[in-house]
Amino acid sequence: MGSFYGYITEGIFQNQAEIEAHAVQGTATRPGDVKFRDVNNDNVINADDRVLIGNPIPDLTLGRTAA
Repeated sequence: MGSFYGYITEGIFQNQAEIEAHAVQGTATRPGDVKFRDVNNDNVINADDRVLIGNPIPDLTLGRTAA
């Protein structure tokens, strides 16, 4: 709860050959699009490939008062 999930990027597709050799990200993928990592190795980029990328809750909070 309160965590951010997303995809790990691996760069940018440079040409059509790279797109064809990579896991399927969708039918509209073109050179210049971001390349995402296939985390679970099922050859499809989908919600199962999302990983924990952050948490908005601070580990430590500090304060200071003037005396």
